[in-house]
Amino acid sequence: MAAAAAASPGRVPALPEHASWVSGQARAQYSNKLELMLSLVGYAVGFGNIWRFPYLVYAHGGGAFLVPYALSLLFLGLPLFILEMGLGQMFRQSALGVWNKMDLPRLRGVGAAATLCTFFITLYYNVIMAWTIYFLGRTFGAAFSRSGLPWGDLGEQCPESLLIVRREAAQSPWIIDSRTGLFNVSHASDFWCPLSGLPRSASQVPDGFVAVFSRPSSCPGEAAVRFWQQEVLQQSSGMDELGGIHWGMFIAFTVAWLLVYLTIVNGIKTSGKVVYVTATLPYVALFAFLVRALTLDNASLGIQFLVAPDFSELARPYVWGRAATQIFYSLGVGFGTLIAFASYGERHSDYARDAVTAHLSSPASWCSQCSATWPMSCRGSILALRATASAACRTSDCRGRA
Repeated sequence: MAAAAAASPGRVPALPEHASWVSGQARAQYSNKLELMLSLVGYAVGFGNIWRFPYLVYAHGGGAFLVPYALSLLFLGLPLFILEMGLGQMFRQSALGVWNKMDLPRLRGVGAAATLCTFFITLYYNVIMAWTIYFLGRTFGAAFSRSGLPWGDLGEQCPESLLIVRREAAQSPWIIDSRTGLFNVSHASDFWCPLSGLPRSASQVPDGFVAVFSRPSSCPGEAAVRFWQQEVLQQSSGMDELGGIHWGMFIAFTVAWLLVYLTIVNGIKTSGKVVYVTATLPYVALFAFLVRALTLDNASLGIQFLVAPDFSELARPYVWGRAATQIFYSLGVGFGTLIAFASYGERHSDYARDAVTAHLSSPASWCSQCSATWPMSCRGSILALRATASAACRTSDCRGRA
């Protein structure tokens, strides 16, 4: 008893092997601590950070959203992370078996629910992986055929842009840039925009202005949207129209599931080695995306629009709830996966220190937080390009709202 009490918090004490809650010692283990830490970081760095987090920042107060998010991370995410790490390491079981080891068999449904939830999330995550594989396949196909990317540009097929110009300036040959087909920045004061959004039809023209149509010579933003909607999604009109099989996506989806199978076919013997690539490659890709995004037109405008703080949003309880919910996606707590990871770790490791190390005080923490901040910069820059490339009205006033 005294020895157990003297044990440091977070470290599993050396208990007798006949103790009822000590699981089989023959359970497989990671080859080293690095494999466990990479598994934790790779698990935390996913679509929850790269896809979902930038959207929440944009929709709920910009930089102000980081306040409830940071507090939720500290007071909700980290304690749950330590708890799940401890349960897995002590009982050497997954989310299903840990309840039996705690003599709480009636709570096995909690583990079953977490496993089922993880399964459903995996289904739609693999759809997103299939989209990625499909884009990669089309990219390599274009490279080998030496043709342009199918979402690169529409050229002469670019749709016409509606510009609402002051009547006395409409006949000026300089109002439209003849090289690009876009408005001339030096005449920005001669254009009109509605109070919100962008002009969509000539019926919106106010007194003293006329509608002018111009076809841009380049429209990469519109090309990307068309490729996504018409070639990738190929959505039907509704459930009553099933449509045919999209063979490109079918192959990509099959490849995605095949990669998942090959990763876990031999348990941690294979997944422990795969994480050396899957946990580090996202940062190489994100850095490349960041460099490319920051060189796009109006990148600074997009980042400013994305992260500009609106502290009035903090008065809404809904925003705090969204921040707390995001913790489960950012850290992956509550799904039982951390329990499984920790169960394959070293039996007497200090799990509390491992949890803090993974997210607060090591390079893994830097990676985890960069997985949230880098995509914000990338998406803000890309959205700014998308808005200015496809907006119907391109004055400086409208560009900010687009």
